[in-house]
Amino acid sequence: MSIYIARVRVILLIISSLFVGTAEYTTASEQIIPAPVTTETFLLADPARASLDLPSTTELGPHTPAGPFNGIQITWVVVGDEAAIALEYATRIDGRWGEWTPVFAEEEFLLPDAPVGTQTSTIFSSDAPADAWHIRITASGKASGFVSSVRVTTMDTRTPAGTSTFLPTAHLPLTAGAKPAIVARKTWGDTLVKSWDANGLAGGSTNATWMPTDAEIAPPTHLIIHHTATPNAGSSSDWPARVRQIWGYHTITNDWGDIGYHYLIDPNGVIYEGRFQGVRSDGTVIDGAHDFGFNRATIGIAMLGTFESVAPSADAQTALDNLTAFLMTTYRITPNTTAFYAHQSVSMNTILGHRDAQVAGHATGCPGEKLHELLPSIRTKAASSVVAAPAQTWLTGVNVVDSDVFVGDTVTFRMTVRNAYADTAISGKSFSFLTADTLHVYQLQECWAKKDTAGSLFFPKAGKATNRYGRFRVMAGIDGWDTLYANTFKNCAVSKTENHPWRWSIGATPLLPGASRIVTGNVRFQTAGTYTVYFGVMKDWIGYPDKPCSQTPTYAACGLFPKTITVRTRQTPTPTRPPALKTQIAQMTTIAGAATATAATGKTRLTQTAILGELTATAASAAGEPTYTASATPTSTTTASAIPIQQTAQRYAGATQTSVARQTVVATTGAHTATTTRTPTRSPVAISFVQTSSIRTQKAINPVLDIAAVGTTLVVLEAGSPAQVTLYDAVLLKRIRGILLRGTSGLVLTVDDQLPDTVYVAGNYTPNYIFLQRFRLVNGTLRETGYWLTAQTGVPTSVLASGTNVTLAVHDTARRIHQLVRIDTKNLFREGAPRLAVPG
Repeated sequence: MSIYIARVRVILLIISSLFVGTAEYTTASEQIIPAPVTTETFLLADPARASLDLPSTTELGPHTPAGPFNGIQITWVVVGDEAAIALEYATRIDGRWGEWTPVFAEEEFLLPDAPVGTQTSTIFSSDAPADAWHIRITASGKASGFVSSVRVTTMDTRTPAGTSTFLPTAHLPLTAGAKPAIVARKTWGDTLVKSWDANGLAGGSTNATWMPTDAEIAPPTHLIIHHTATPNAGSSSDWPARVRQIWGYHTITNDWGDIGYHYLIDPNGVIYEGRFQGVRSDGTVIDGAHDFGFNRATIGIAMLGTFESVAPSADAQTALDNLTAFLMTTYRITPNTTAFYAHQSVSMNTILGHRDAQVAGHATGCPGEKLHELLPSIRTKAASSVVAAPAQTWLTGVNVVDSDVFVGDTVTFRMTVRNAYADTAISGKSFSFLTADTLHVYQLQECWAKKDTAGSLFFPKAGKATNRYGRFRVMAGIDGWDTLYANTFKNCAVSKTENHPWRWSIGATPLLPGASRIVTGNVRFQTAGTYTVYFGVMKDWIGYPDKPCSQTPTYAACGLFPKTITVRTRQTPTPTRPPALKTQIAQMTTIAGAATATAATGKTRLTQTAILGELTATAASAAGEPTYTASATPTSTTTASAIPIQQTAQRYAGATQTSVARQTVVATTGAHTATTTRTPTRSPVAISFVQTSSIRTQKAINPVLDIAAVGTTLVVLEAGSPAQVTLYDAVLLKRIRGILLRGTSGLVLTVDDQLPDTVYVAGNYTPNYIFLQRFRLVNGTLRETGYWLTAQTGVPTSVLASGTNVTLAVHDTARRIHQLVRIDTKNLFREGAPRLAVPG
């Protein structure tokens, strides 16, 4: 019996072109191709009703979706015994109906927060397009269970006829650690994929690829292997179309904003780039969506197919071996061992299967029994293939303008830094200095953590929330510096600098990939002696002190290009007794005249040398030369003239008075002084009692538990099942959007004191677990930016957020034990301090 009890159709995508390759793509307003992904939901029965009056067999269809499709995925909700329900489907191709195909639940496609009773199928694919589908549902025992709703997703991701499907494979063994061929998104993606990527880069919030915040980017520590749980097929299959199907299901149907895996590998040994810019050349990865609870700092690799009873093809296995060797070499992950995974506080194999990294209650059989059995050999082969990372190529040369000076003189270093990234510009624009650091002359005993008289840092690091991965500094120092000078309040308020205390940013202007720049730094030596100065380069907050310095850096390089500096003591005249004062004045007049002439000559020579040196360095940099070469320069000789010592003293006194006067003006007017910027405070939105009451009573089904203002937007925490937060326009009191929470109930809500666009919600994940979820308000919508889960029988009663620290007050179900829990959100969500029991 064919029925349509109720139907809700949702067309999730509107537009796409099916051309695969590097063709130009149009903007969203220009696209006119029909939607390739369509999701329709059919309501078959009220979940609350008895099933006795339902037929034992229900047929949904035949149904013709909006357009042809080469992939179909089915999700259904069972009330009662899931095992009592059997599903089958058939499709119509070229006017002929195919055989009924059984539909089984596939856990790899089930969302972590799916309602109880939800079942999902794999994506069924065909090379030829279908134009209609038919579903048959059979209940073995009517009283045992029934299907309340069915969601059908169809997609058309075919590669157009005449388009070459030849793709480079990675099925041949490579030199240890070499990068295998990887098919870029712009090659396997169609116009729709490219338009989403372009919209994401432009900051779009709809029909746009998800772009992470800095908090969702981290250096990888583990590789997690998956299978896609899609049907296996021969080498003639259109595998790019299968990748686009998975992209459409993850990105649009699941509303993840992008494909969940970082890489995918087909049976021919072709490796596909997954998540957009997911594995970056700066030694970091963005969060994937491939393993619930383990997406931070892991790389997800999916083998296309199902490997429960069969193993991947030999070509696919070789491609996987090549990819793991490359990733482990590039990102300095040690294979065939265990490593601590800080985001769940567990130790795991650095190469593991999806089933080996699971949060309680989310078990899976992925990556299939046969592929899982191959993991030990994959680890062994990776260990034999990984090679040492290449030597640093960031700092390519150092030149010293004058290496033989007197005590108190300034030594100028010219350091050539090169952007070794292949695709990422770098700069120092995220730094915030009281004065430009390249203009500062470091004293021998000072470091970058020098403080002014008010106790403020001259050259502070920018916060971790800024783009620290593109922010570089060059640095210099001498052996033993930390022992002699570190940890002094004014000169160096840190305990160690890795003996590289003097640091300079590379400038605010971005340095493009492969380009070089000369950074000038100045140090004044007040003590005579011979010094060996070493140089380095680092990524702030990523290099020291987070990672040690070395000469083969992913993070920072130290101890490079040693230069010898000789500092000599100046000779001083012998004191003369008062009776010979007249003779002394005459001698000093002659000395002063000669010194003045010599200083003028030296200044002229140094000025000409500096100008010519700049031109020479600029020419060398333009020509690709890595170092600065000083050229001989003509000098002019100034004729010495005698200047009476009295006149010299008068000029000195006048200059001193002028300096004092200028300092007085600065102190009085504040000109040229450091400006202290107050921390911005959030202005609360005024909301009348009537307005607040109207919000709290708009939905009687979901009473309001908490409410907060973020600018002109209200964030409302609603009770109900499932729990959710809802955005309202604070002026119009108009509901904007509701966002489901991960837990079963949200109890408290707060806005971060220091980050006014950041909201935290705490509640119960299950009766035995408490969750904390962080959101950021971006372009009128909330995006999750962090999640923490812990076993705790009880409920959170209050939450306070201030920058990188969040404090929860929780109590047990009997309200006898009360605790304060500190959550550290700097790089990851974890408890930052021992729990504090609160009396009373």
